[in-house]
Amino acid sequence: MIRLRWPPLLAVVLAVLLFAIYEGGALAWHLFGFIAVLAVMASVVKFAPWHPIRLSRSVASGPHRAGDSVTVALTLSTAARWLWPHLVVEDQLPPNLNQKPPRFVISQLSSQETRLTYDIPHLPRGIHALDTVLLTAGDAFGLVDRRLILHAPEDIVVWPTTVSLGVNAVFGRIGQGERRERRPRHEESSQLRGVREYVSGDRLSRIHWKSSAHTGNFKVKQYETATAADVTIVLDRASHFATADDWELALSTAGSLLECGAYAEQSIGLAVVDRPDAHFSPAPGSGALREMMNFLSQLPYQSPVERAVWARWGDTQLIVVTSADKMDEWRSQADLLIPIGLEGLQHLSDLPRRLSPLTAEGGGRR
Repeated sequence: MIRLRWPPLLAVVLAVLLFAIYEGGALAWHLFGFIAVLAVMASVVKFAPWHPIRLSRSVASGPHRAGDSVTVALTLSTAARWLWPHLVVEDQLPPNLNQKPPRFVISQLSSQETRLTYDIPHLPRGIHALDTVLLTAGDAFGLVDRRLILHAPEDIVVWPTTVSLGVNAVFGRIGQGERRERRPRHEESSQLRGVREYVSGDRLSRIHWKSSAHTGNFKVKQYETATAADVTIVLDRASHFATADDWELALSTAGSLLECGAYAEQSIGLAVVDRPDAHFSPAPGSGALREMMNFLSQLPYQSPVERAVWARWGDTQLIVVTSADKMDEWRSQADLLIPIGLEGLQHLSDLPRRLSPLTAEGGGRR
């Protein structure tokens, strides 16, 4: 599309005016009138003040995982009368999304909210900052445009893709220990410890009918409390993984383990050898899971730290995600080893099937 520039436009208007004055005739003056109308329209578009425009952005609620699609909505409105014949709205997406900027054309902007939605497919893992929206208004012929940049910041946090894991397959064989204070406790129905007096809220299925009949008061079965040890997921340094795809698989494996632990109300933490400053102590709950998954979403494929941080992991059970080449280095430290690479896990979908045989590979810490 041809865009008019002001010096050439003014030169053309002046030249046509001089031609009409000295040449005369209807044709010359009609030509001047046409050029003058274009110049006036261009001047209005160029110099008329922008009306205040309200812009907001909303992103579909997460969590979002790598490979998912997300819907983004832009809402625009103005309180004043809109003079321009059209408005082009272009959202400036960050380059790491590898998507063309979505573009919309609005014929008339009013005080009624105009909602524009688009999808971003195949989200890559990471934190993607959306901010700038480019507005372009122009004349009816599309010869002159006027641009305005608005800001509507919003972050899209994309977690690693994950797979569902069985609780027993992950935590059933890595060892039992004393659960720390303020950790959830549960009763194991297979280990009867005795009976106690019934209290309001006890389930009827727990009533020990024989003892109740003998004493004349309701008695309730009391079971041994099963305790689970705290667990820390240790992610080996990125430089130990042969390719970026292996690194993504390692992150997805760690994320799957974290989600499994959160589902089982297991106190679980996270440690990354590359980031000894960002150790997450074992804790249960969705809040701790979100914090750790947000951290995994921004880990790059690089290894800035070349030192081990064994002592910072404390007295917890360790599930180590490492490369197949580094298994021997971790065998004495890990309670469960999950190797990534040619001789280990190569596809995330194979993780549930491989977990049972892999639990035997951890040598246990000495």
